[in-house]
Amino acid sequence: MVISAIIDTFAFLNMKGACTLIFIVLICSSINPLVAQAPYRNQELTIRNDNDVYTFRDSDKYYSNGIIAKYRWIASPGRFLMPKNLPDSIKLIVETELNQKFFTPKFLENSDVEDFDRPYAGTLTAGYYLNIFNQPDRKLRYGLDLTLVGPATGAEAFQKWYHGVAGFPEPRGWAFQIPNELTFNLIGEYQRQFVLVERTVDVVTTSSASLGTGFTNAKQMVDIRLGTIQALNRSAFANSQIGKGSDKVLNQIYVYAGLGVEYVLQNITIQGSVWNDNAPHTENIVPWIRHMRFGFVTSPGKSTFKVVYNWLGPEVKGTRWHSYVGLELNVRFEPSKKRRNAYK
Repeated sequence: MVISAIIDTFAFLNMKGACTLIFIVLICSSINPLVAQAPYRNQELTIRNDNDVYTFRDSDKYYSNGIIAKYRWIASPGRFLMPKNLPDSIKLIVETELNQKFFTPKFLENSDVEDFDRPYAGTLTAGYYLNIFNQPDRKLRYGLDLTLVGPATGAEAFQKWYHGVAGFPEPRGWAFQIPNELTFNLIGEYQRQFVLVERTVDVVTTSSASLGTGFTNAKQMVDIRLGTIQALNRSAFANSQIGKGSDKVLNQIYVYAGLGVEYVLQNITIQGSVWNDNAPHTENIVPWIRHMRFGFVTSPGKSTFKVVYNWLGPEVKGTRWHSYVGLELNVRFEPSKKRRNAYK
């Protein structure tokens, strides 16, 4: 029932005009009065939807849709692979993720596989990561994800269903999608903050990489933020507003712009498996991909809302650039014992 409700919700989000409605509702719901103190919060739930229909360009291609759910918490020492003795100066956040994404060619109504400019592919990913802040301006994130590719992800049925509900064209090429395969991928990321104007302007560099049987790449991004900002270990940008310091309201509202480049060695959703040639349709990757993004973030304490426009250079030889918008809501919670005691 819960999964069905989530699917129904995101199907609605993909309808035309939903972007504006969600933006208004979430902005209004995230506005809270300024206060000196707030409850300590040690958990955060994230829901994000990526879709190119939010660009209002009448486009549905390449990275067509992504539904991402994340849960973060402050783990007790010695649990969940945590060290037993952790210095007070270090903040450590555990993160789990579950997401479904799917990718399609440019022209969905085309059923001739010879004319596809990108393979149809669906992915279902489960991940486990550690986020370590050993200094206020630095973040290290690493972990492992298991990504299932192929018909077993349910991407075909989901896209056809919500396209029918929203009145979009029916995709006709899923019979030629990348076949089932379970991949293992190691993930690493390092962020560094350089303050230009205290709490107003900074630059954040993000170096990330993936090494695995499905996805092998390296990416470098540089973002500049302008507005009311905080250090990375208390920042909405780094998803670090739980744990130490969360009992003090640190309202954040800012815009940011980023540029980057990615080197891709393997992408199973384009090239197919590294182990065999069973995919009915594959394409050649573009090794170097340009990235650009513009974002708006508001975070008044217990919740965060983000809207980010993403622009990508060609990922497949012979194709053009692609853009999509990500809508993200983060909600933070108090420890369960505190919540129970509050009602006594």
